[in-house]
Amino acid sequence: MSGPGGAEGWSVLGQESVARVRKIHLRRVRMRMPDGQEADFEVIDTPDVALMIPFLADRSLVLVRQFRPPWNRSSWECPAGTLEPGEGPEAGGRRELAEETGYRGGVWRRVGQFHATALYTGRFHLFRVDAPEPGPSRPDATEFLEVRAFSVPDVRQLVAMGEMVHGPSLAALGMCGILRP
Repeated sequence: MSGPGGAEGWSVLGQESVARVRKIHLRRVRMRMPDGQEADFEVIDTPDVALMIPFLADRSLVLVRQFRPPWNRSSWECPAGTLEPGEGPEAGGRRELAEETGYRGGVWRRVGQFHATALYTGRFHLFRVDAPEPGPSRPDATEFLEVRAFSVPDVRQLVAMGEMVHGPSLAALGMCGILRP
């Protein structure tokens, strides 16, 4: 039987800081594995993120399109953003949704949480937001966003055509059953 999180038999022997850039911290962690062997693993400490799937009254979904420098391309995505220190997931989600899209209020329901990759410590907190009200957006200075509402079939088409490639958004849509025909 496995312990909490399946960590049974693993132990941290030491760690060192490799680099820090703004909100990101790269560490190298020395671990003893269940078979007694030792190995180094890279860990990237990142803040948690709130990710929202906003449904308007007509059942369309609000998405944002933004340029991602690491990919050198734009992608349609669910509105999302990093939580500030001490900020709860829903409070951060409400702030980010208003900043990125201008939408506020509505009925919020926590769907779940997940990790984006095995390297990152930060979690994505997923919320479904029903019937938010429009208002003015206030994106960050580095965000040049296109905000648009799509029907569920149109969202599926964006995915099929490779216009939505943001992994956390795809995971969130899958968790909410939106990608099922």
